[in-house]
Amino acid sequence: MSEPTPGFDVPEAPPLLEEPVEPKEPNSYFGIIALSLLLLLLISLSLANYLGSGRESRTDFSKHHTTFRSVILQVEAPKRAGSKSIGYPLDALVTPMKELKEQAQAEPEAAALLATMHFERNEPVPPELLKTLNEYQEKPPKQDKQSAKPKPGDAVPLDDTTKYKLIAEAYAETPPNLERAKVIYDKLQSSKFAFRWAGVHALERAGSKTARVEGLPTSKITFSVVVTSIWALGIGLGIIALIGYLYMRISGNWLPKGHPVGTLTQPEGDRLAMCAARILATFFGTQWIAASLFLPAMDAEAAMALATGMGIVAAIWIASLPFSQSKPSLIRLSFSRQDLGKNILWGVGGALANLPVLLIVALISNLIFSWLPPAEHPISVELQTNQSPLTLLVLFFAATIGAPIIEELTFRGAMLPGLVRLMGRPVLATVVVGLAFAAIHPTGIPAWMPLAMISITASILTNMRGSLIPAIVMHATHNLLLVILTLAIF
Repeated sequence: MSEPTPGFDVPEAPPLLEEPVEPKEPNSYFGIIALSLLLLLLISLSLANYLGSGRESRTDFSKHHTTFRSVILQVEAPKRAGSKSIGYPLDALVTPMKELKEQAQAEPEAAALLATMHFERNEPVPPELLKTLNEYQEKPPKQDKQSAKPKPGDAVPLDDTTKYKLIAEAYAETPPNLERAKVIYDKLQSSKFAFRWAGVHALERAGSKTARVEGLPTSKITFSVVVTSIWALGIGLGIIALIGYLYMRISGNWLPKGHPVGTLTQPEGDRLAMCAARILATFFGTQWIAASLFLPAMDAEAAMALATGMGIVAAIWIASLPFSQSKPSLIRLSFSRQDLGKNILWGVGGALANLPVLLIVALISNLIFSWLPPAEHPISVELQTNQSPLTLLVLFFAATIGAPIIEELTFRGAMLPGLVRLMGRPVLATVVVGLAFAAIHPTGIPAWMPLAMISITASILTNMRGSLIPAIVMHATHNLLLVILTLAIF
């Protein structure tokens, strides 16, 4: 380097301009804490409802109800078609009858089922069964301040005491006359299929020649056969879809696009957790407040439909708000028209591929938790006894539109990426989200494993396609198939 020339001052070089550094936002954990507390509250309420549901028995008779209906379908379907039954369908009742006989003295439901099966097999109904049914007294239900008060003209629900006395009357030593048999039949229509069939037996004993067609219309038989065929086809296609997906993933032809929210900072991950908490709190809070306002003044079904709709709209509005300064809303990130057709196909394919897996997981879960009360979803329970047009409309909307959108926005849209960022372990976060998703459902512990499997499948679809649309379609397809199956069975 040359020395400076004497007599000349060398100016100092100006300092280099440094790029402004934005201050780093401090880590936050308020969102994950709020979400954890809310989930604990919802899970506690779900478990309290499940374990303290007022069932006097932990015995599950649902399989016997299903077996009985299946046998009736096998007996009646060939008759309506003008052919003979294949084999002896009524022999399928022998094993259930042996199981029910051990419990019939203490369990009125077992006694009612056993009486119905005896008569269907042209066997005399043992008097001790009728005694159990006539002596049963239902405990008075607890008063609920939120429940709607009956109004003039409202149908009075059939209590268990009346139901079992009607079934005993249907099989009494002296048959009812036709007028009384019609009363028995009409009143039992709000019960499960096997007990509705006791009303059919009452009509037959009174001399009716069309009782079976009235109790099980030919259109209902056709519907059940079609739905069963669709499910069998769906399971077969699901196995093919699952094998195809595994092959394409292993071969590297299908690579995941990642979650639609993209890369997150720690504070953004926490804000997403808070967003999930806000969606859940808004949905349940709005629904509860609206139900409290509408139930005293409106029909119960209409009030709950309106309350549910308001909860869905409010929750979607929360999801439409930006959760970060650098990120748009969850709605804008998760929904896109790009590859819409492919994403819908992925959702349907995911639902089919999940069917065989769900069947296996459900069987394992039932074996593990056989000592617990059976799992029941309120929608399935409602459909077993109430299939009015308004009920079907409300439950169809809730199961196939409302629940998929709200739950996918909450668990896969907000909670999953938030936990992945906060925990740093995608697989663990996916499992945690699956367990939380399962536990808040009002079904019971035996259903947790299948529900968690649905959540895991939805998480995989979201990560593979970079969109919530496949997960929502999968969720809606799954719920639709279950609603249709419930209608076909009951």
